[in-house]
Amino acid sequence: MVVVAIIMILAGILMPAMVKIQQKSKIRKAQAEVKNLATAIRAYHTEYGEWPANPAAGGLWINNNNLVIGCLVGSGNPKKINFYEVNDTTVALCDPFRSNLPYRIEISVTSNYVKVYSFGPDCVAGVDDIEVEH
Repeated sequence: MVVVAIIMILAGILMPAMVKIQQKSKIRKAQAEVKNLATAIRAYHTEYGEWPANPAAGGLWINNNNLVIGCLVGSGNPKKINFYEVNDTTVALCDPFRSNLPYRIEISVTSNYVKVYSFGPDCVAGVDDIEVEH
């Protein structure tokens, strides 16, 4: 009985640490995916001189990311260049947090920038957002 009690106490101490480590790994994964996606979109723009999916739209364009990802894979663009590696182009690339929300892609055709972001661990726009502007 004493051994079981000791094991339970140790498990109680280690569980919060494991949860923190898991949360940090999800944040790092989201940071890497956001950065890679923004870099791939910028590389597409550099190669073709236009933004993927909706190059004629002016102003600020916020879209569903599966349209852009479809243009970034080899079969979705004229030169068949693979700018981004993805398993399924029909499913939006989602952040690793509990909400499983798709990453947001914001393209400003007029100002010539792309911003990719996740709502972060709290899954709400604001404080904990993970974003990259390229």
